[in-house]
Amino acid sequence: MLADALDDDLILSSSLLPASDTYTRTSYWDALVAADAVFRISVDLWVLQGWDGDKETLQLGSYFHLVYLPRSNNEYGVSCTCPRWKAVHACIHQDTLFSFIDALCQLPLIAPFPTPPAVLLRSTPFNDKYIFSCTSAVGRYESGKRVVVTLQQDGRWHCYSCRYSEACKHKPHAKGFVSEAGLTIEVQDGHQVDHALELTISHFVLEDSSQCVCGFSIIQAVQQGHLGPPVSKTAVLYGINAQRAVTIELLPCPVCHHSRRHIGPDLRDHGVFNWNNAMLFSHELLNAYTNSYTASETPFSAFCLTVRRSYQDSTGDEFSFCSDDTFVRVWFAFTRRQCLDSGMQCPTCGSSPDIVIADGVSLGTHVSKLTKSISPPTSVDGSSEQVDSISSYRARHLPAVPQKEIRTIINKILDATVTHIPDILPDMSKIDVQYPELSSFIHLYFRIGINSPYHRTYRDLIQQIAAPDIILQLVPMIAIAPLQQLREQGDAPNWLQSICPAFGAIVNAHIWKRRIYSKLRYDNHALDRDAEEMGDCNKFYKTYAKNKLTGGILVLWCTHSICLGFHSIPVAEGRNDVFSAIYTRFPVAPKVIIYDFACQLAPYSFVREARYFQHTRFLIDEMHAHDHTRCGKACFASNAMRFDDRVRAVNTSAAECGNKGIKRIRKSVSFMVHDHAVQYTKVFLDIWNRNAINRMHLMDTK
Repeated sequence: MLADALDDDLILSSSLLPASDTYTRTSYWDALVAADAVFRISVDLWVLQGWDGDKETLQLGSYFHLVYLPRSNNEYGVSCTCPRWKAVHACIHQDTLFSFIDALCQLPLIAPFPTPPAVLLRSTPFNDKYIFSCTSAVGRYESGKRVVVTLQQDGRWHCYSCRYSEACKHKPHAKGFVSEAGLTIEVQDGHQVDHALELTISHFVLEDSSQCVCGFSIIQAVQQGHLGPPVSKTAVLYGINAQRAVTIELLPCPVCHHSRRHIGPDLRDHGVFNWNNAMLFSHELLNAYTNSYTASETPFSAFCLTVRRSYQDSTGDEFSFCSDDTFVRVWFAFTRRQCLDSGMQCPTCGSSPDIVIADGVSLGTHVSKLTKSISPPTSVDGSSEQVDSISSYRARHLPAVPQKEIRTIINKILDATVTHIPDILPDMSKIDVQYPELSSFIHLYFRIGINSPYHRTYRDLIQQIAAPDIILQLVPMIAIAPLQQLREQGDAPNWLQSICPAFGAIVNAHIWKRRIYSKLRYDNHALDRDAEEMGDCNKFYKTYAKNKLTGGILVLWCTHSICLGFHSIPVAEGRNDVFSAIYTRFPVAPKVIIYDFACQLAPYSFVREARYFQHTRFLIDEMHAHDHTRCGKACFASNAMRFDDRVRAVNTSAAECGNKGIKRIRKSVSFMVHDHAVQYTKVFLDIWNRNAINRMHLMDTK
């Protein structure tokens, strides 16, 4: 076995060479030999230049260490510092080493023994002028691991591990080598430094898209014979680093008849946003704020302050930038014109996903800033359809056992039989009279004892029957027919477990038993509040009512963390927000809705639109399930994951991931009027969706 020199290496032998393209390995080796780009530092350590598989050529500025150490007589450990090997313990460098190990072992050593802290590999005419192999520590704490350090043409030192950090432990060894060897450091005069693109146009003329703020265009002016001589006026162009004076061609508007109303150029083709013909803003500046606040928490005031400081560095005048209020108005006007709409739709899930994850976010404006222009799905008016046939009475008998006192008796029985079956049990007379089948099943649970392989599955089913949740959580509509088949014929389809885990677990246990023991002893036995009363799960009221949280937004997410839509919550989050958002916006109800209060959302939805939600399962996400101590396991996504691969593949915390991102804009939104808050949030979520979709496309092409 290999000692402590290498902790995370891969055990391979020459007979277990990973299957890879022989042609690629041969091409890579030929290129290494031709370019003299393989270096043997010690008897078991090499440095190889990287390989670009797409272009089939060596990759500039890419070097990796490769170690090859014996573990036994015919077994070796190999480790590479390239990202691919770290991810999957397989790479082309490893394959090349095993394919050409004999030739690699014949290469001469380029460093003495013991290996010095810094070894010069080569010098190049490219960006990396000198390339070194450096250790991180020497003496007692030396690990043998080495990193490539380069001295670049602009005089900067770069480490493959620490980048340009001044605290790097590898660069001092290379710097010491340069100092001792007397190598010269020359910085090229023509070194390029990236700067933001600066607009050089100083005069903007009228164009075909020119128009007045009233909407009257230059084309209409020509058609109606109002085209007079244009006038040139001075305007200010605000850029990312400085502002400058420009001239702009204007035409008096014949409709407005106002001294300040002119037909002006649009300037979008020049990367400029024309605010009022006197103040122009570069797209670069406005997009910079969009990029800033969607990446980290950046209020308008903070961004304007950084721009003023940039102006001060460039011109010495920090007051040359516009006011915060003006920039806010300009940015909102600019984003209204931008095509940022992501469609609030996942390219994979479509417009009606099978699985929807819902959650509320405390992202709200002050109640005094609410406007009538915002109409969330929860709002109703005189034109809304009125339904008189649905009342709260229908919610009183939704559990499998509506009577709370009987559910209490069942729970006491379960509490008394955790470790053993006592001789004296609570009175079951009420259960015997009202639910004889359930009573028989409980007595069966007593008879098999705690040592039976069925004890836990029976106990789980009884617990879920006695839970205050709606019965359709335990037995969805689609499971009724298979359960009737089980009762009448004694068998059920093997997919019953995916829609009804509690019964599926029992059926599976007995089917497995029948396959081994054909004469099973119990084979012929039949296995067979008012809305406030449903509130045994009071986590909802603890979180919202007692803490008096108000406002915010309700966001719907698909399983790929793509926002499907959001709406404002005027007062406080409730079941109505999720119900209304889905019922009014989805042509077909999702097959699964994951929500942190799904135990309460299910009866709420079934009472109101049972036909619409008849095939929908309501599940509590894994993170919040621990808080639902009084709810049955039928509500838990973790319970469904045991048998349903579709739910198992879902990241039930996708909403929490999105909510964490939304927190970046919480402070900014809290000071906005409602219209601006909605637009600001939508821009953020559109950018979020576009980034998520781009990542999906990128992974799909790999």
